[in-house]
Amino acid sequence: MMDKSEENWSIRRDAAMGLGRLKDRESVVLIINELERQTNDYNKIIYIRALGMIKGSEAKAVIEKYRTSSEPLLQKLVEEILLNWDKR
Repeated sequence: MMDKSEENWSIRRDAAMGLGRLKDRESVVLIINELERQTNDYNKIIYIRALGMIKGSEAKAVIEKYRTSSEPLLQKLVEEILLNWDKR
């Protein structure tokens, strides 16, 4: 069984991905706020991925900040998202 903080993180993570899949531009600020609350770069991956699905200039500006992350997986994801930014 998950403890409360793990359960809450799981719910927020799933919500961010759902909003990303819906391409809900109105949720960009909420996703950015949650992204910035994360202290571990590895945990930020899910929120970066959601922003990459939504697109838009505000999402792109935030994603670009993570090009120099100390987490190699996050760096790779950011480069992949930005490389494919203008594609469907």
